[in-house]
Amino acid sequence: MKQFCLELFEQMLKNIEDCSETHAMSAGYIECCFAKSERVAARLELEVERYIFSSEEEEIWFFKVMRPQFYAVIEFFSLMYKGELFAKHERDLVAYWVGEREYVFRFFKKHEEFYQYYKTDMTNLDKEYFLRKNSKDEFLTSFIAREKYLKYVSEKLTALQNYESNTLCKD
Repeated sequence: MKQFCLELFEQMLKNIEDCSETHAMSAGYIECCFAKSERVAARLELEVERYIFSSEEEEIWFFKVMRPQFYAVIEFFSLMYKGELFAKHERDLVAYWVGEREYVFRFFKKHEEFYQYYKTDMTNLDKEYFLRKNSKDEFLTSFIAREKYLKYVSEKLTALQNYESNTLCKD
C-alpha cells in the first residue's frame, strides 16, 4: 500500500504541474488542479475500500500521513479558488488577504490541541485518532491545506505590499 500511495501522490503532483504548463495562474489553473486531484483521490479511495491493512501501524501511517496529503491538495485548491473569487469583489485587497490570514489563524487556534499533536509529531493517541473506524484525518487534511493556503496568502500580501511601495516610490 505504501508504494502505491507514494506513486499515486507523485502522479497527483505531476498532474498539477501539467496544469501549470497549460494554464497561467488563473481560475482555469485552479479548476484544472482541483479536477485532476479529485480524480487521483478517487482512485486512492477505491483502492483503500478493498484494502486490508497488514497492521495497525500501516493503517495509522495511511490515515495520519498519506491520506491527509491527498485531500489537503484538494482542500488547498478549494481555499485558493474561494479566495481568488471573493478577492475580485474587494476594493482593499491588502485588507482582504489580511482577513484571509486571520481566518487561517482562527482555525488553528480553534483546534489548537489537535494542531499541536500534529505539529509536534506526537504518537501516544494515534490508535484513537488514526484507525479506519475513527480516523480524524480530516483535521490533518485541513491543517496541511491551511498551512499551504497561509503561504499562498502571505505571498499575495507580499506582492501587494511590494506593488504599493513601488507605486509610492514612483509618485
